[in-house]
Amino acid sequence: MDVLSVALGAAFGGGLGFLLRARRRRRARLDCEAKSEDLHEALRSFEAGVWVWEVETGRVHWDAALKRIFRVPEGSFGGTAKAGAKLITRETRERAREHLRHTFRNDVPFTPTLRLASDPSVEIQGYGKLRRDAAGRPVRMTGVFVDVTQERELQRELAESEWRFRVTFEETAVGIAHIGLDGTWLRFNRAVTDLLGYEPEQLRQLTFQDITHPDDLGPDEERVAQVLVGEIDRYSMEKRYLHADGHYLWANLTVSLVRDENGEPHNFISVIQDIAEQKKLEAELKKLNRELESRVEKRTEDLRSSNEALEQFAYIASHDLQEPLRTISSYLTLLERRHGDSLNAEAKEFVDVAVDGATRARALVAGVLQYSRLRSDEARPDWVLLQELAEEVLTGMADSVAEAEAQVELDLQVAVFGSRAQLFQLFQNLIGNSLRYRGGKPAFIRITAERDADGEVEIRFDDRGEGIAPAYHEEVFQLFRRLHPKGPDAGTGMGLAICRRIARNHHGSIEVDPDYKQGARFRVRIPRLSELAEEQQAGPAASPSTC
Repeated sequence: MDVLSVALGAAFGGGLGFLLRARRRRRARLDCEAKSEDLHEALRSFEAGVWVWEVETGRVHWDAALKRIFRVPEGSFGGTAKAGAKLITRETRERAREHLRHTFRNDVPFTPTLRLASDPSVEIQGYGKLRRDAAGRPVRMTGVFVDVTQERELQRELAESEWRFRVTFEETAVGIAHIGLDGTWLRFNRAVTDLLGYEPEQLRQLTFQDITHPDDLGPDEERVAQVLVGEIDRYSMEKRYLHADGHYLWANLTVSLVRDENGEPHNFISVIQDIAEQKKLEAELKKLNRELESRVEKRTEDLRSSNEALEQFAYIASHDLQEPLRTISSYLTLLERRHGDSLNAEAKEFVDVAVDGATRARALVAGVLQYSRLRSDEARPDWVLLQELAEEVLTGMADSVAEAEAQVELDLQVAVFGSRAQLFQLFQNLIGNSLRYRGGKPAFIRITAERDADGEVEIRFDDRGEGIAPAYHEEVFQLFRRLHPKGPDAGTGMGLAICRRIARNHHGSIEVDPDYKQGARFRVRIPRLSELAEEQQAGPAASPSTC
């Protein structure tokens, strides 16, 4: 109908200009509607709602988005400023009124920050503008409210994070600095200036290269280059810095690289820790170690000289005692042979006791002489096949083995690196003990050996004789300690002490096995002494046998 009227007017009134103006108005209205729709769409995307306040009537118009922001159910909003004020907390209501008075007095935008009474955690930011009529009277206010809860929370978290960073950066006890790619000091905390002695402005005029000790600069720059090309992520080193007063100080430096959003190197972060006191203590410790090593070397040399003197004395004393004891024993035997018929029973007993004492004394002196000759460096060590060694020992003790009616089993398919003579003596002493202390019954002896994963060899000497009480498991290895002080099995108290010294000469050990209950078990451990020894290991060991 409107189009027809316009057409008739144009036909009969010749109103072409009117028609053109109508078209322009229609186009402008459509553009305005489109822009309004765009604005509303933008406001919806920002969680914003539009409001209009008619000042004269007091009516307030809210769009649907604003009602959602204020948690107002559809149809329940009163449509007045008073109704809207009830939706916010009392504190923010008072601030909003003060903002409003300020807007009316000064014609400035209305920008209150509100919190919902129903949920004070919701924060709403407002913006409004006052419109006046030609006479200057307030007519209406229009504006928007935006839910900024998440934004403000993020702002608070960011502010707290920045505060924590600032406190950590400024108040930490170690120096922290941001260093430019050219070595300039971009930012640093107070600990850096306290450590290096420079004023902040002085330090900003320098590079780290300027105050690095010449001997440390090369290694430092090499690591910097590795970080820049991505070979390493960070590095630590001890280096010397030039203090402002001219002396060098030691510090521990840890450096990492910061990259920009494009992955390009931006700056370095350096953590600098004062280790001057640590270096001082290290120097003192080195000095003390040198002094201690010197003292130990001197004490070792003194002990070596003392041991050599004692060994020499023991050797000479033992050797010199052999002759008078031999003489005493010989003359007592001669006395008994030539004048035995004229001696009464008591005199014969005295002579027998004296001969036995002299014999024991000679055995004891021989043991001391033997003990004094045991040295870890007395002969060049070599690989010793234990099976062959044990068979050789048993051959030499054949009479004693037969007398004890002994059954001996050997399973020694390993070799050890050591002194053959000393190991021979160790086997001889331990086998002799088993033969002597068999408890009045035929002896049974089993000797086995095996090597573990670390190369250590354990040799076990088992018998079924009298055994050793647990209280004496350590005591039996002491010099002159005899479990049978009298009688035919008395011994000299030297045999097991000699065995322990031999084991120690080979950097090993010997002990009585506390878990073995059938008699006595001695466990001898001999470690792998060197890689050279391993390389020199020869041929297959002898096969197990029974003697």
